[in-house]
Amino acid sequence: MINKANMTRAEFARAKGMSRSWTTKLIQRGVLVDSVNDDGTINLHKANRELKALDPVKVKAAKHKKISDAKINVNGRDNGGAQLTIEQAMENIKMQSGILPDYETIKSIKEMHQTKKLEIENRVRAGELMEVSAMERSMFDMVRQLRDRILQIPDRVMTLVAAEQDPLKVRELLMAEYLEAIPEPVDSGNGTDGN
Repeated sequence: MINKANMTRAEFARAKGMSRSWTTKLIQRGVLVDSVNDDGTINLHKANRELKALDPVKVKAAKHKKISDAKINVNGRDNGGAQLTIEQAMENIKMQSGILPDYETIKSIKEMHQTKKLEIENRVRAGELMEVSAMERSMFDMVRQLRDRILQIPDRVMTLVAAEQDPLKVRELLMAEYLEAIPEPVDSGNGTDGN
């Protein structure tokens, strides 16, 4: 039976609110060296002293300083402005800084991507955004209908134009047909009405 002062890595991790793998990393990095017993258990009292001896603000600042000194773009976009996946953002951190991103950095990148995804989904539901394929289909249909209306003009007005001697009257006839074929732009309600 393990004494309360001595715990396994998993028990110690649960007691401190961290993962077992983080506990192992602390041991490998030499943070919890003196608190590890010969049988692999961790002495809670010694570990607490070793953890208190570390200034978490300085450790966290040093970690973030390394990352910020590398001028890594972890805001979810590459230099061209294209959206990065979580894996691409983490790979950028690893390649540019030479260090693996810590749990907080990974978690913040993931939360940022989830927030952006929810924002996009809400805007789609609100009708502010639509899928590119739907927009392309809509634009294709609109341009095709316009093209068809314009191509019908010569058949409709050829007899009227042929009978007309006055060039101004011919122009008026053609303009009337073009204005009828080409619809007025419709305001989607996003602009201002000038009031």
